[in-house]
Amino acid sequence: MYLKSIEVQGFKSFANKINFQFHNGITGIVGPNGSGKSNVADAVRWVLGEQRVKQLRGASMQDVIFSGTENRKPLSYAYVAITLDNADHQLAIDFDEVTVARRIYRSGESEYLINGSACRLKDVNELFYDTGIGKEGYSIIGQGQIDKILSGKPEERRELFDEAAGIVKFKRRKAAAQTKLENEKQNLIRVNDILSELEKQLGPLERQSETARTYLRRREELKNLDVNVFLLENSRLREQLKESCSLAVPSVERKQVSKLDGTIKYLWRLGDGNCVETVLMRYKHGNTVCVSSQVGCNMGCVFCASTLGGKVRDLTPAEILDQVIFTEKDSGETISNIVMMGIGEPLDNFDHVLRFLALVNHPDGMNIGMRHISLSTCGLVNKIDKLAQLGLQLTLSVSLHAPDDETRSRLMPVNRAVGVELLMDTCRRYFETTGRRISYEYAMVEGVNDSDAQADQLARILRGQPGHVNLIPLNEVAESPLRPSRRVRQFQQRLERQGVTATVRRSLGGDIDASCGQLRRKAMEQGREEREK
Repeated sequence: MYLKSIEVQGFKSFANKINFQFHNGITGIVGPNGSGKSNVADAVRWVLGEQRVKQLRGASMQDVIFSGTENRKPLSYAYVAITLDNADHQLAIDFDEVTVARRIYRSGESEYLINGSACRLKDVNELFYDTGIGKEGYSIIGQGQIDKILSGKPEERRELFDEAAGIVKFKRRKAAAQTKLENEKQNLIRVNDILSELEKQLGPLERQSETARTYLRRREELKNLDVNVFLLENSRLREQLKESCSLAVPSVERKQVSKLDGTIKYLWRLGDGNCVETVLMRYKHGNTVCVSSQVGCNMGCVFCASTLGGKVRDLTPAEILDQVIFTEKDSGETISNIVMMGIGEPLDNFDHVLRFLALVNHPDGMNIGMRHISLSTCGLVNKIDKLAQLGLQLTLSVSLHAPDDETRSRLMPVNRAVGVELLMDTCRRYFETTGRRISYEYAMVEGVNDSDAQADQLARILRGQPGHVNLIPLNEVAESPLRPSRRVRQFQQRLERQGVTATVRRSLGGDIDASCGQLRRKAMEQGREEREK
Protein backbone atom coordinates (compact mmCIF):
# COMPACT_ATOMS: atom_id res chain seq x y z
CA MET A 1 0.00 0.00 0.00
CA TYR A 2 1.33 3.44 -0.88
CA LEU A 3 0.07 6.99 -1.48
CA LYS A 4 -0.66 7.59 -5.18
CA SER A 5 -2.09 11.12 -5.29
CA ILE A 6 -3.48 14.09 -3.39
CA GLU A 7 -6.20 16.22 -4.99
CA VAL A 8 -6.84 19.67 -3.47
CA GLN A 9 -9.32 22.40 -4.45
CA GLY A 10 -10.40 25.43 -2.43
CA PHE A 11 -8.38 24.35 0.63
CA LYS A 12 -6.51 27.27 2.23
CA SER A 13 -4.17 28.74 -0.43
CA PHE A 14 -5.13 26.22 -3.14
CA ALA A 15 -7.83 28.12 -5.02
CA ASN A 16 -7.38 26.10 -8.19
CA LYS A 17 -7.66 22.35 -8.43
CA ILE A 18 -4.22 20.75 -7.90
CA ASN A 19 -3.33 17.05 -8.15
CA PHE A 20 -0.08 15.82 -6.58
CA GLN A 21 1.03 12.52 -8.14
CA PHE A 22 3.41 10.21 -6.21
CA HIS A 23 5.46 7.46 -7.81
CA ASN A 24 8.02 4.88 -6.67
CA GLY A 25 10.86 6.44 -4.72
CA ILE A 26 10.84 9.74 -2.86
CA THR A 27 8.69 12.66 -4.00
CA GLY A 28 9.55 16.10 -2.67
CA ILE A 29 7.40 19.24 -2.64
CA VAL A 30 9.67 22.30 -2.58
CA GLY A 31 9.09 26.02 -2.69
CA PRO A 32 9.88 29.30 -0.91
CA ASN A 33 8.42 30.32 2.42
CA GLY A 34 4.72 31.08 2.15
CA SER A 35 4.20 28.97 -0.97
CA GLY A 36 1.80 26.61 0.81
CA LYS A 37 4.01 23.55 1.49
CA SER A 38 2.69 23.17 5.02
CA ASN A 39 -0.86 23.44 3.67
CA VAL A 40 -0.30 20.12 1.88
CA ALA A 41 0.34 18.39 5.22
CA ASP A 42 -2.66 20.20 6.72
CA ALA A 43 -4.79 18.96 3.82
CA VAL A 44 -3.80 15.34 4.51
CA ARG A 45 -4.52 15.67 8.24
CA TRP A 46 -7.87 17.36 7.46
CA VAL A 47 -9.10 14.72 4.98
CA LEU A 48 -8.17 12.00 7.50
CA GLY A 49 -10.54 13.56 10.05
CA GLU A 50 -8.72 16.35 11.91
CA GLN A 51 -11.39 18.23 13.92
CA ARG A 52 -9.15 20.50 16.00
CA VAL A 53 -9.14 23.88 14.32
CA LYS A 54 -5.94 25.01 16.11
CA GLN A 55 -4.06 22.09 14.56
CA LEU A 56 -5.05 23.52 11.18
CA ARG A 57 -4.02 27.05 12.20
CA GLY A 58 -7.48 28.57 12.03
CA ALA A 59 -10.24 30.04 14.22
CA SER A 60 -13.12 27.98 12.78
CA MET A 61 -13.42 25.03 10.44
CA GLN A 62 -14.68 27.32 7.64
CA ASP A 63 -11.25 29.02 7.71
CA VAL A 64 -9.85 26.13 5.66
CA ILE A 65 -11.92 27.35 2.67
CA PHE A 66 -10.05 29.68 0.28
CA SER A 67 -11.00 33.18 1.48
CA GLY A 68 -10.13 35.12 -1.68
CA THR A 69 -7.61 37.75 -2.68
CA GLU A 70 -7.75 41.17 -4.31
CA ASN A 71 -8.03 39.50 -7.70
CA ARG A 72 -9.90 36.32 -6.80
CA LYS A 73 -13.31 35.81 -5.21
CA PRO A 74 -13.54 33.50 -2.20
CA LEU A 75 -14.75 29.96 -2.90
CA SER A 76 -17.88 28.40 -1.40
CA TYR A 77 -16.33 25.07 -0.46
CA ALA A 78 -13.07 23.18 0.10
CA TYR A 79 -12.32 19.67 -1.18
CA VAL A 80 -9.41 17.29 -0.52
CA ALA A 81 -9.03 13.69 -1.69
CA ILE A 82 -6.16 11.22 -1.17
CA THR A 83 -5.81 8.06 -3.25
CA LEU A 84 -3.92 5.00 -2.00
CA ASP A 85 -2.89 1.85 -3.84
CA ASN A 86 -4.58 -1.08 -2.08
CA ALA A 87 -3.43 -3.91 -4.34
CA ASP A 88 -2.18 -5.82 -1.29
CA HIS A 89 -5.55 -5.23 0.47
CA GLN A 90 -4.03 -3.95 3.70
CA LEU A 91 -7.13 -1.82 3.97
CA ALA A 92 -10.25 -3.88 4.73
CA ILE A 93 -12.16 -2.88 1.61
CA ASP A 94 -12.78 -4.71 -1.68
CA PHE A 95 -11.03 -2.17 -3.91
CA ASP A 96 -7.51 -2.17 -5.35
CA GLU A 97 -7.51 1.62 -5.14
CA VAL A 98 -9.05 3.63 -2.30
CA THR A 99 -9.91 7.33 -2.47
CA VAL A 100 -10.87 9.10 0.76
CA ALA A 101 -12.34 12.60 0.32
CA ARG A 102 -13.73 15.36 2.51
CA ARG A 103 -15.75 18.40 1.45
CA ILE A 104 -16.98 21.39 3.53
CA TYR A 105 -19.25 24.29 2.55
CA ARG A 106 -19.43 27.78 4.00
CA SER A 107 -22.96 26.97 5.17
CA GLY A 108 -21.38 24.50 7.62
CA GLU A 109 -22.50 21.37 5.78
CA SER A 110 -19.76 18.81 5.20
CA GLU A 111 -19.34 15.24 4.03
CA TYR A 112 -16.83 12.39 3.92
CA LEU A 113 -16.60 10.00 0.98
CA ILE A 114 -14.89 6.66 0.40
CA ASN A 115 -14.58 5.89 -3.32
CA GLY A 116 -17.30 8.45 -4.06
CA SER A 117 -19.84 7.05 -1.57
CA ALA A 118 -20.91 9.14 1.43
CA CYS A 119 -19.74 7.80 4.79
CA ARG A 120 -19.10 8.80 8.41
CA LEU A 121 -15.90 10.05 10.04
CA LYS A 122 -16.07 6.87 12.13
CA ASP A 123 -15.88 4.82 8.91
CA VAL A 124 -12.72 6.69 7.84
CA ASN A 125 -11.07 6.17 11.23
CA GLU A 126 -11.89 2.45 11.31
CA LEU A 127 -10.62 2.00 7.75
CA PHE A 128 -7.13 3.15 8.81
CA TYR A 129 -6.92 1.49 12.25
CA ASP A 130 -3.54 -0.21 12.79
CA THR A 131 -2.10 1.00 9.44
CA GLY A 132 -0.10 3.92 10.78
CA ILE A 133 -2.21 6.22 8.62
CA GLY A 134 -4.38 8.84 10.27
CA LYS A 135 -4.35 12.36 11.56
CA GLU A 136 -2.07 11.19 14.42
CA GLY A 137 -0.52 8.15 12.64
CA TYR A 138 3.20 7.51 12.53
CA SER A 139 3.17 7.38 8.72
CA ILE A 140 2.75 11.18 8.72
CA ILE A 141 5.59 12.80 10.68
CA GLY A 142 5.87 16.59 10.57
CA GLN A 143 8.72 18.95 11.38
CA GLY A 144 10.01 18.46 14.95
CA GLN A 145 7.68 15.52 15.59
CA ILE A 146 10.44 12.89 15.99
CA ASP A 147 11.98 14.82 18.93
CA LYS A 148 8.49 15.16 20.38
CA ILE A 149 7.99 11.39 20.21
CA LEU A 150 11.39 10.59 21.78
CA SER A 151 11.05 13.14 24.57
CA GLY A 152 7.34 12.69 25.17
CA LYS A 153 5.54 10.86 27.94
CA PRO A 154 5.86 7.03 28.03
CA GLU A 155 2.11 6.61 27.54
CA GLU A 156 2.25 8.76 24.38
CA ARG A 157 5.05 6.59 22.95
CA ARG A 158 3.06 3.52 23.95
CA GLU A 159 0.15 4.66 21.72
CA LEU A 160 2.53 4.79 18.77
CA PHE A 161 3.83 1.27 19.42
CA ASP A 162 0.27 -0.05 19.91
CA GLU A 163 -0.72 1.17 16.48
CA ALA A 164 2.40 -0.36 14.92
CA ALA A 165 1.56 -3.64 16.66
CA GLY A 166 -1.98 -3.61 15.26
CA ILE A 167 -3.91 -3.63 18.56
CA VAL A 168 -5.35 -0.10 18.58
CA LYS A 169 -8.81 -1.08 17.38
CA PHE A 170 -9.09 -3.77 20.07
CA LYS A 171 -8.01 -1.41 22.84
CA ARG A 172 -10.44 1.23 21.65
CA ARG A 173 -13.28 -1.26 21.57
CA LYS A 174 -12.40 -2.34 25.10
CA ALA A 175 -12.31 1.29 26.29
CA ALA A 176 -15.66 2.00 24.62
CA ALA A 177 -17.22 -1.07 26.26
CA GLN A 178 -15.88 -0.07 29.69
CA THR A 179 -17.22 3.46 29.23
CA LYS A 180 -20.67 2.09 28.36
CA LEU A 181 -20.63 -0.16 31.44
CA GLU A 182 -19.71 2.74 33.69
CA ASN A 183 -22.43 4.88 32.15
CA GLU A 184 -24.97 2.13 32.76
CA LYS A 185 -23.88 1.92 36.40
CA GLN A 186 -24.41 5.65 36.79
CA ASN A 187 -27.79 5.37 35.07
CA LEU A 188 -28.87 2.66 37.54
CA ILE A 189 -27.85 4.89 40.45
CA ARG A 190 -29.89 7.75 39.00
CA VAL A 191 -32.89 5.46 38.42
CA ASN A 192 -32.78 4.31 42.06
CA ASP A 193 -32.60 7.94 43.21
CA ILE A 194 -35.59 8.80 41.06
CA LEU A 195 -37.62 5.85 42.34
CA SER A 196 -36.87 6.83 45.91
CA GLU A 197 -37.96 10.41 45.26
CA LEU A 198 -41.15 9.30 43.48
CA GLU A 199 -42.16 7.13 46.45
CA LYS A 200 -42.01 10.23 48.65
CA GLN A 201 -44.25 12.12 46.23
CA LEU A 202 -47.00 9.48 45.88
CA GLY A 203 -49.29 11.06 48.50
CA PRO A 204 -49.17 14.64 47.14
CA LEU A 205 -49.45 13.31 43.59
CA GLU A 206 -52.64 11.40 44.38
CA ARG A 207 -54.22 14.60 45.73
CA GLN A 208 -53.06 16.53 42.69
CA SER A 209 -54.44 13.76 40.45
CA GLU A 210 -57.92 14.11 41.97
CA THR A 211 -57.76 17.86 41.45
CA ALA A 212 -56.72 17.31 37.84
CA ARG A 213 -59.61 14.86 37.22
CA THR A 214 -62.06 17.41 38.59
CA TYR A 215 -60.57 20.08 36.36
CA LEU A 216 -60.78 17.86 33.24
CA ARG A 217 -64.42 17.03 33.97
CA ARG A 218 -65.31 20.71 34.38
CA ARG A 219 -63.29 21.63 31.28
CA GLU A 220 -65.21 19.07 29.19
CA GLU A 221 -68.48 20.56 30.43
CA LEU A 222 -67.27 24.03 29.49
CA LYS A 223 -66.19 22.79 26.07
CA ASN A 224 -69.66 21.44 25.36
CA LEU A 225 -71.18 24.76 26.37
CA ASP A 226 -68.71 26.61 24.16
CA VAL A 227 -69.59 24.37 21.21
CA ASN A 228 -73.26 25.15 21.62
CA VAL A 229 -72.55 28.87 21.72
CA PHE A 230 -70.33 28.54 18.66
CA LEU A 231 -73.02 26.68 16.70
CA LEU A 232 -75.53 29.40 17.46
CA GLU A 233 -73.14 32.10 16.27
CA ASN A 234 -71.95 29.99 13.34
CA SER A 235 -75.33 29.86 11.61
CA ARG A 236 -75.29 33.64 11.18
CA LEU A 237 -71.70 33.57 9.97
CA ARG A 238 -72.52 30.85 7.41
CA GLU A 239 -75.21 33.02 5.88
CA GLN A 240 -72.73 35.88 5.54
CA LEU A 241 -70.11 33.57 3.98
CA LYS A 242 -72.61 32.23 1.43
CA GLU A 243 -73.04 35.76 0.16
CA SER A 244 -69.31 36.57 -0.11
CA CYS A 245 -67.29 33.32 -0.35
CA SER A 246 -67.30 29.88 -1.97
CA LEU A 247 -66.18 26.89 0.11
CA ALA A 248 -65.32 23.63 -1.64
CA VAL A 249 -63.30 20.61 -0.60
CA PRO A 250 -61.92 17.92 -2.90
CA SER A 251 -63.65 14.57 -3.05
CA VAL A 252 -62.00 11.19 -3.63
CA GLU A 253 -62.78 10.25 -7.24
CA ARG A 254 -60.53 7.17 -7.15
CA LYS A 255 -58.13 5.64 -4.64
CA GLN A 256 -55.52 2.96 -5.29
CA VAL A 257 -53.49 1.22 -2.55
CA SER A 258 -50.36 -0.73 -3.40
CA LYS A 259 -50.22 -4.25 -1.99
CA LEU A 260 -46.42 -4.15 -2.38
CA ASP A 261 -45.47 -1.19 -0.18
CA GLY A 262 -48.66 0.56 1.00
CA THR A 263 -48.30 3.52 -1.39
CA ILE A 264 -51.67 5.28 -1.84
CA LYS A 265 -52.61 7.19 -5.00
CA TYR A 266 -55.57 9.57 -4.90
CA LEU A 267 -57.50 11.10 -7.79
CA TRP A 268 -59.20 14.18 -6.32
CA ARG A 269 -62.21 15.80 -7.99
CA LEU A 270 -62.12 19.57 -7.55
CA GLY A 271 -65.03 21.97 -7.22
CA ASP A 272 -65.14 22.69 -10.99
CA GLY A 273 -65.10 18.98 -11.94
CA ASN A 274 -61.42 18.78 -12.90
CA CYS A 275 -59.22 16.08 -11.36
CA VAL A 276 -55.66 16.04 -10.01
CA GLU A 277 -53.44 13.34 -8.51
CA THR A 278 -51.74 13.01 -5.14
CA VAL A 279 -49.49 10.16 -3.93
CA LEU A 280 -48.76 9.18 -0.31
CA MET A 281 -45.43 7.32 0.05
CA ARG A 282 -44.20 5.65 3.22
CA TYR A 283 -40.51 5.77 4.19
CA LYS A 284 -38.59 4.91 7.34
CA HIS A 285 -37.94 8.60 7.97
CA GLY A 286 -41.65 9.52 7.69
CA ASN A 287 -44.54 9.89 5.26
CA THR A 288 -44.10 11.92 2.07
CA VAL A 289 -46.90 13.34 -0.06
CA CYS A 290 -46.39 14.19 -3.74
CA VAL A 291 -48.75 17.01 -4.80
CA SER A 292 -49.84 18.50 -8.13
CA SER A 293 -49.57 22.21 -8.96
CA GLN A 294 -51.67 22.38 -12.16
CA VAL A 295 -54.52 20.60 -13.91
CA GLY A 296 -52.56 19.12 -16.81
CA CYS A 297 -49.20 20.42 -18.02
CA ASN A 298 -47.85 22.41 -20.99
CA MET A 299 -44.22 21.27 -20.79
CA GLY A 300 -44.66 18.35 -23.21
CA CYS A 301 -42.20 15.84 -21.70
CA VAL A 302 -42.58 12.70 -23.83
CA PHE A 303 -42.19 10.24 -20.92
CA CYS A 304 -44.84 11.88 -18.72
CA ALA A 305 -48.59 11.15 -18.87
CA SER A 306 -49.39 14.50 -17.19
CA THR A 307 -48.69 16.47 -20.35
CA LEU A 308 -51.08 14.47 -22.55
CA GLY A 309 -53.95 16.88 -23.29
CA GLY A 310 -51.98 19.97 -22.20
CA LYS A 311 -52.64 22.33 -19.30
CA VAL A 312 -56.23 23.12 -18.30
CA ARG A 313 -55.54 25.64 -15.53
CA ASP A 314 -53.37 26.50 -12.53
CA LEU A 315 -54.31 25.23 -9.09
CA THR A 316 -54.99 27.80 -6.39
CA PRO A 317 -52.88 27.82 -3.20
CA ALA A 318 -55.87 26.35 -1.32
CA GLU A 319 -56.28 23.51 -3.84
CA ILE A 320 -52.61 22.55 -3.48
CA LEU A 321 -52.85 22.74 0.31
CA ASP A 322 -56.07 20.67 0.30
CA GLN A 323 -54.15 17.77 -1.24
CA VAL A 324 -51.89 17.63 1.83
CA ILE A 325 -54.68 18.16 4.37
CA PHE A 326 -57.18 15.68 2.93
CA THR A 327 -54.55 13.03 2.14
CA GLU A 328 -53.55 13.16 5.80
CA LYS A 329 -57.19 13.08 6.88
CA ASP A 330 -58.26 10.20 4.61
CA SER A 331 -55.17 8.01 5.25
CA GLY A 332 -54.92 8.72 8.98
CA GLU A 333 -51.16 9.17 8.52
CA THR A 334 -49.12 12.22 9.60
CA ILE A 335 -47.42 13.98 6.68
CA SER A 336 -43.84 15.06 7.43
CA ASN A 337 -42.44 15.70 3.93
CA ILE A 338 -43.77 17.24 0.71
CA VAL A 339 -42.51 16.86 -2.86
CA MET A 340 -43.95 19.06 -5.62
CA MET A 341 -43.46 16.50 -8.38
CA GLY A 342 -47.06 15.73 -9.32
CA ILE A 343 -49.05 16.99 -12.31
CA GLY A 344 -47.87 20.36 -13.66
CA GLU A 345 -44.76 22.55 -13.60
CA PRO A 346 -44.62 24.32 -10.18
CA LEU A 347 -42.59 27.30 -11.44
CA ASP A 348 -45.17 27.85 -14.23
CA ASN A 349 -47.64 28.54 -11.37
CA PHE A 350 -45.06 30.60 -9.47
CA ASP A 351 -47.20 32.98 -7.35
CA HIS A 352 -49.73 30.35 -6.26
CA VAL A 353 -46.98 27.87 -5.38
CA LEU A 354 -45.18 30.47 -3.24
CA ARG A 355 -48.41 31.22 -1.39
CA PHE A 356 -48.94 27.48 -0.81
CA LEU A 357 -45.39 27.15 0.59
CA ALA A 358 -46.01 30.04 2.99
CA LEU A 359 -49.28 28.45 4.20
CA VAL A 360 -47.97 24.91 4.69
CA ASN A 361 -44.83 26.22 6.41
CA HIS A 362 -46.62 28.66 8.75
CA PRO A 363 -46.48 27.79 12.48
CA ASP A 364 -50.25 28.27 12.70
CA GLY A 365 -50.74 25.99 9.68
CA MET A 366 -49.25 22.54 9.11
CA ASN A 367 -45.83 23.84 10.23
CA ILE A 368 -43.87 21.66 7.79
CA GLY A 369 -40.31 23.00 7.57
CA MET A 370 -38.91 24.21 4.25
CA ARG A 371 -36.05 21.69 4.51
CA HIS A 372 -38.74 18.98 4.35
CA ILE A 373 -40.11 20.31 1.04
CA SER A 374 -38.74 19.53 -2.44
CA LEU A 375 -39.78 21.47 -5.56
CA SER A 376 -39.18 19.94 -8.98
CA THR A 377 -38.83 21.95 -12.19
CA CYS A 378 -38.09 21.09 -15.81
CA GLY A 379 -35.79 24.13 -15.97
CA LEU A 380 -37.58 27.50 -16.27
CA VAL A 381 -34.37 29.48 -15.80
CA ASN A 382 -35.90 32.91 -15.18
CA LYS A 383 -38.13 31.48 -12.46
CA ILE A 384 -35.18 29.57 -10.90
CA ASP A 385 -33.28 32.89 -10.63
CA LYS A 386 -36.36 34.51 -9.11
CA LEU A 387 -36.75 31.65 -6.61
CA ALA A 388 -33.07 31.94 -5.62
CA GLN A 389 -33.55 35.56 -4.58
CA LEU A 390 -36.19 34.51 -2.02
CA GLY A 391 -33.64 32.43 -0.06
CA LEU A 392 -36.05 29.60 0.77
CA GLN A 393 -34.44 26.57 2.43
CA LEU A 394 -36.35 24.05 0.31
CA THR A 395 -34.63 21.49 -1.94
CA LEU A 396 -34.67 22.31 -5.65
CA SER A 397 -34.88 19.29 -7.95
CA VAL A 398 -34.06 19.92 -11.61
CA SER A 399 -35.44 17.44 -14.14
CA LEU A 400 -32.33 17.09 -16.30
CA HIS A 401 -32.83 13.67 -17.97
CA ALA A 402 -30.07 14.19 -20.57
CA PRO A 403 -26.60 15.82 -20.65
CA ASP A 404 -26.85 17.21 -24.22
CA ASP A 405 -29.28 19.49 -26.06
CA GLU A 406 -30.22 17.02 -28.79
CA THR A 407 -31.36 14.26 -26.40
CA ARG A 408 -32.92 16.60 -23.84
CA SER A 409 -34.87 18.51 -26.52
CA ARG A 410 -36.19 15.19 -27.79
CA LEU A 411 -37.37 14.19 -24.30
CA MET A 412 -38.28 17.68 -23.03
CA PRO A 413 -39.38 20.27 -25.65
CA VAL A 414 -38.86 23.06 -23.09
CA ASN A 415 -35.10 22.58 -23.61
CA ARG A 416 -35.33 24.12 -27.10
CA ALA A 417 -35.88 27.52 -25.51
CA VAL A 418 -33.27 27.05 -22.77
CA GLY A 419 -30.44 24.64 -23.57
CA VAL A 420 -28.38 22.54 -21.18
CA GLU A 421 -25.52 25.06 -20.88
CA LEU A 422 -27.82 27.95 -19.84
CA LEU A 423 -29.68 25.65 -17.42
CA MET A 424 -26.44 24.53 -15.72
CA ASP A 425 -25.23 28.17 -15.46
CA THR A 426 -28.54 29.01 -13.77
CA CYS A 427 -28.12 26.09 -11.36
CA ARG A 428 -24.63 27.32 -10.42
CA ARG A 429 -26.05 30.78 -9.68
CA TYR A 430 -28.78 29.21 -7.56
CA PHE A 431 -26.22 27.37 -5.42
CA GLU A 432 -23.99 30.45 -5.09
CA THR A 433 -27.00 32.54 -4.00
CA THR A 434 -28.69 30.08 -1.63
CA GLY A 435 -25.91 27.67 -0.60
CA ARG A 436 -28.44 24.86 -1.17
CA ARG A 437 -27.30 21.88 -3.23
CA ILE A 438 -29.48 20.80 -6.14
CA SER A 439 -30.83 17.35 -6.88
CA TYR A 440 -30.69 16.46 -10.59
CA GLU A 441 -33.49 14.08 -11.66
CA TYR A 442 -32.54 11.67 -14.44
CA ALA A 443 -35.19 9.26 -15.79
CA MET A 444 -33.41 6.26 -17.34
CA VAL A 445 -34.80 5.54 -20.83
CA GLU A 446 -33.56 2.50 -22.72
CA GLY A 447 -31.45 3.38 -25.75
CA VAL A 448 -32.06 7.13 -25.35
CA ASN A 449 -30.04 8.52 -22.41
CA ASP A 450 -28.42 5.51 -20.73
CA SER A 451 -25.13 5.02 -22.62
CA ASP A 452 -21.64 5.13 -21.06
CA ALA A 453 -20.82 8.16 -23.23
CA GLN A 454 -23.83 10.03 -21.82
CA ALA A 455 -22.79 9.09 -18.28
CA ASP A 456 -19.32 10.54 -18.99
CA GLN A 457 -20.84 13.71 -20.47
CA LEU A 458 -23.16 14.08 -17.46
CA ALA A 459 -20.16 13.74 -15.11
CA ARG A 460 -18.34 16.48 -17.06
CA ILE A 461 -21.14 19.06 -16.86
CA LEU A 462 -21.62 18.39 -13.13
CA ARG A 463 -17.93 18.38 -12.23
CA GLY A 464 -17.14 20.99 -9.59
CA GLN A 465 -20.82 21.66 -8.93
CA PRO A 466 -22.21 20.50 -5.56
CA GLY A 467 -25.29 18.32 -5.82
CA HIS A 468 -26.25 14.78 -6.61
CA VAL A 469 -27.93 12.81 -9.39
CA ASN A 470 -31.16 10.92 -8.64
CA LEU A 471 -31.52 8.11 -11.20
CA ILE A 472 -35.17 7.22 -11.78
CA PRO A 473 -36.27 3.88 -13.29
CA LEU A 474 -38.78 4.97 -15.94
CA ASN A 475 -42.46 4.21 -15.36
CA GLU A 476 -44.02 3.00 -18.59
CA VAL A 477 -46.80 5.11 -20.16
CA ALA A 478 -49.12 3.28 -22.54
CA GLU A 479 -49.18 6.18 -25.04
CA SER A 480 -45.36 6.42 -25.14
CA PRO A 481 -42.92 4.11 -26.98
CA LEU A 482 -40.22 4.75 -24.34
CA ARG A 483 -39.17 1.83 -22.16
CA PRO A 484 -37.26 1.59 -18.85
CA SER A 485 -33.49 1.23 -19.08
CA ARG A 486 -31.82 -1.98 -17.94
CA ARG A 487 -28.49 -0.18 -17.30
CA VAL A 488 -29.41 1.85 -14.23
CA ARG A 489 -26.78 0.28 -11.91
CA GLN A 490 -24.01 0.41 -14.55
CA PHE A 491 -24.85 4.08 -15.22
CA GLN A 492 -24.74 4.85 -11.48
CA GLN A 493 -21.39 3.10 -10.99
CA ARG A 494 -19.84 4.94 -13.95
CA LEU A 495 -20.92 8.29 -12.48
CA GLU A 496 -19.58 7.39 -9.02
CA ARG A 497 -16.20 6.38 -10.45
CA GLN A 498 -15.93 9.95 -11.77
CA GLY A 499 -16.73 11.52 -8.41
CA VAL A 500 -20.46 12.21 -8.98
CA THR A 501 -22.78 11.26 -6.13
CA ALA A 502 -25.60 9.24 -7.66
CA THR A 503 -28.55 7.43 -6.08
CA VAL A 504 -31.30 5.24 -7.53
CA ARG A 505 -34.81 6.29 -6.55
CA ARG A 506 -36.75 3.54 -4.81
CA SER A 507 -39.68 2.48 -7.02
CA LEU A 508 -42.99 2.64 -5.14
CA GLY A 509 -46.51 1.66 -6.16
CA GLY A 510 -45.40 -0.65 -8.96
CA ASP A 511 -48.78 -2.46 -8.95
CA ILE A 512 -50.89 0.73 -9.25
CA ASP A 513 -50.95 3.74 -11.60
CA ALA A 514 -48.19 5.44 -9.58
CA SER A 515 -46.57 7.31 -12.49
CA CYS A 516 -47.50 10.99 -12.71
CA GLY A 517 -50.71 11.60 -14.66
CA GLN A 518 -51.59 7.95 -15.39
CA LEU A 519 -54.63 7.70 -13.12
CA ARG A 520 -56.05 11.06 -14.28
CA ARG A 521 -55.52 10.10 -17.93
CA LYS A 522 -57.28 6.77 -17.44
CA ALA A 523 -60.24 8.45 -15.71
CA MET A 524 -60.52 11.03 -18.54
CA GLU A 525 -60.58 8.30 -21.20
CA GLN A 526 -63.20 6.25 -19.36
CA GLY A 527 -65.35 9.34 -18.92
CA ARG A 528 -65.07 10.11 -22.64
CA GLU A 529 -66.09 6.54 -23.54
CA GLU A 530 -69.14 6.73 -21.28
CA ARG A 531 -70.22 10.05 -22.82
CA GLU A 532 -69.86 8.63 -26.34
CA LYS A 533 -72.15 5.73 -25.42
